Amino acid sequence: MKTFLWILGLFVVFFVITKLAERPETSNVEQARVDGMTPEQRAEVERERREAELRRLGLKWHYQEVDDQMGRGKIKSALVNSLNQFEFDFPYKRPQRATLQLRRHPKYGRDVILQIERGQFLCGVSDCNVEVRFGAKKPTTFSAAEPADHDTTALFIRNHDSFVANARKADKVFIEAQFFREGNRVFEFDVSGLKWP
Repeated sequence: MKTFLWILGLFVVFFVITKLAERPETSNVEQARVDGMTPEQRAEVERERREAELRRLGLKWHYQEVDDQMGRGKIKSALVNSLNQFEFDFPYKRPQRATLQLRRHPKYGRDVILQIERGQFLCGVSDCNVEVRFGAKKPTTFSAAEPADHDTTALFIRNHDSFVANARKADKVFIEAQFFREGNRVFEFDVSGLKWP
């Protein structure tokens, strides 16, 4: 019995030493670097970390530029995911975020597109409306339309120029849209720092 306990004790000690050796040294070096900074420098490092995490989640503007396959030029987009998550009932379960996209297409022109992963925007055959609030301003009604392929997960918000002009002056944009069997939902986007022509 003593031999068994002695072997078990050795195993536990070996296990603990192995786990301690696996801990990354870089975190200790990074922490020592941060500890040696002024409060202002630490605040800046923390701000940069937060910004990097927001970009990773798509909560800050992300820009894309791709060639049009028909050789008409470049398709440019600016995309940002909603700060808030939402979940619909079956069959669209699982939390998701909405995406706001600004697009310049050599064939189709300039668009503002609101998109979700799963669910159905409620928009008539011709048009529907969405309410948009730019920062602390009062809500404004924008007309919207389904895509030409009748995809129910996207809405094209009309009046691109007015939308972008107002978004440039705001830190946040709130968009309220109606969904089939889900009622109205409001999506909140961080639009600060928009770089869009």
